[in-house]
Amino acid sequence: MSLLKTTSIFVLTYFLIHFFTKSFSISLPIAFLLSHLPRIQRSNERKRIEEARRKSWPLVIDQLASATQSGVPLHKALDEMRNRGPAPLKEQFLAFSANFQEEGSFEKALEKFTESAHTSHTFGHDEIAVKVKATLLIARDCGGLEVGPILRNLGALLRQRERALSEVAVKQEWIKNGAALAAGTPWVLLILLSLNPQTRVAYNSSGGWLVLLIGLSLTLIAYFWISRISLSVSQVNRS
Repeated sequence: MSLLKTTSIFVLTYFLIHFFTKSFSISLPIAFLLSHLPRIQRSNERKRIEEARRKSWPLVIDQLASATQSGVPLHKALDEMRNRGPAPLKEQFLAFSANFQEEGSFEKALEKFTESAHTSHTFGHDEIAVKVKATLLIARDCGGLEVGPILRNLGALLRQRERALSEVAVKQEWIKNGAALAAGTPWVLLILLSLNPQTRVAYNSSGGWLVLLIGLSLTLIAYFWISRISLSVSQVNRS
């Protein structure tokens, strides 16, 4: 389905650009670049989902702390989160509830909880879920009046972490948007210049093809380089 969508966009944008430029050599690389837009959109959507999940964890901890302070057992508070908890983390609490009802083991249910979190996570490993699991086990072992303070300390740490990650994410977006603008501007200018017949003749020559191929290569290298740097920084900040 992804390949079909990419191909469809490539064909559509090629004919659309060719209609304005009347140049095969100019339309082909631009259509190739625009055909990657669905991939960029999917990547941005995954980041938005991950951000929503990450911001939901402090809310979860607050609700668990409030429930246990009211005298609700920890396993019961976790079970109720499947209905009361944030929507981005609903699958994890459904996995916990199903396993706990089946086996009655708090540790095994938390293991299913973290497995579900890893499966749903963009990078395949949810570090926050692991920390939440460890904290819940400690809180369960301590019991009594210690559960609330332990959970609140975790919630405060997660909020500090989220503030730091949000600041980094904003700076990353500035860099990526600036890089995308710098990479796309020459191609937009090329479309405008191609309205001149002399420009079309120049880029249909072997030298013009060489310039376009070099430009296409540099654009792709710059995009993947910026994306790789952004991914590396995200992975470092998650740890």
